[in-house]
This record gives sequence, C-alpha cells and structure tokens, in this order.
Amino acid sequence: SGTDLPDEWVILGSHYDAWGFGALDPNGGTAMLLTLAEALGQLDSEGCGPRRTIKIAHWDAEEYGIIGSVEWVEEFRDQLRAKAVAYINADGAVTGGNVRVSASPSLKRTIVEATQAVAYPDGRSMYLAWNSDRLDEPAIGDLGGGSDHVGFYTHAGVPSGGVSMSGASGVYHSNYDDFAFFERFSDPEFVYGPALARVDGIVALRLANADILPYDLVRYPTDIDRHIGAM
Repeated sequence: SGTDLPDEWVILGSHYDAWGFGALDPNGGTAMLLTLAEALGQLDSEGCGPRRTIKIAHWDAEEYGIIGSVEWVEEFRDQLRAKAVAYINADGAVTGGNVRVSASPSLKRTIVEATQAVAYPDGRSMYLAWNSDRLDEPAIGDLGGGSDHVGFYTHAGVPSGGVSMSGASGVYHSNYDDFAFFERFSDPEFVYGPALARVDGIVALRLANADILPYDLVRYPTDIDRHIGAM
C-alpha cells in the first residue's frame, strides 16, 4: 500500500495459465514479476515504500479468452476509473534478447526514459540495445488485442503498456514451450528476466512516486495523426 497516496494504483500483471508447459508464454513474465515483487518488498522493508500503491497481479484463463483479468476489471471498474494510474502487462515477456515496447501514447515517454536508466546484460543501456543507431526514437508499438491489457485499456480507459525481452522461438502454444527450451535457447544465463524486472520496476516506481504523473499527453495527437495517415 502506498505511503502517501494509497488510493492511486500502479498495476503490473501477467497471466499464469498456458497451453502446455508455458515456460515462455506466460511464465517468463510471471517469474519476472515475482522477482520484481520481492525487490519492491525489500525496498518497503527498508523504509522506501512507494507513495502510490503498486499492485502485482497474476491472471488465470487468459488463453481461454482473457477471462481472468477482464472479470477483475469488470468487478472493480469504477474503482479503476477513479484510482488506476497505469497497467503494465508482462505476458510472455521474457523469450530472448531483443527489447520490445508497446504502449498507449501517454506512457511511451516514461518507458523510454526507464530503458535509458537500466543496463542491458552486455553493459549498454537497455535503450541502446533497443535503439542501436541512436538517431531517432526506437519503434514503439501501439496496443492491440490478445492479452490482459485489453480490459484495462479498452474497457476501463487505464493507460497501459508492456515491455518485453523478445526472441523468435517457434514453440508458441505448443508442448515444446518448456523449461528445457527456455534455459537452452531463450535466456541461457538468466539475465534477460532480471533486466526486464529493473525496467518495469523503474516505470512502476516513477509512476508511483511522481509529484505530478508523467503522462505525455502531447503524444496523443501525434499518434492519432499517424494512425489517420496510415489508414
């Protein structure tokens, strides 16, 4: 619970149900959030609790139709509309070494700045690993459907986003998506999950501790204009 503004919520979540063993989808993200929860708990025990409440959720029945998170959003819709600051999704968030980001316009700048503050496993910043040419802003995806951000973003209107450490696997929604594959090919040194936990942690803490929420509202007309131009 937040120390100053407990009725304002920063929510991070991942589902835990899977088609098969689910080491990559979803449990790379699930394990990452457990790591982050432990770190946030340690900060709180040392007297450095966040000003706003940070909630970490694990959803059931995502693969069956995004049921778990949607039911929760519907049950707490009025509270979410009044209290929720942001929702950060972590569905299958650790599958390789490539940084990927999708977000609503208002959260994009906060996520970009978080990647600049966290080290990639090779010593570069996460931002440079994501945007190696250093010229323009790296490509940031726009939220679509298919995961647990849907209820928050499209139903309750909560700014949402997701960061992932991504890699091609060929085992999506199959019984080959197991721990043996994960440790051999996806994250053999178990470094990508902790790196992502740091990014999501920085995003959550900056949203939770800011005097004024760092929403990039100017980004909305820019993105809308781009959408219209692409139609």
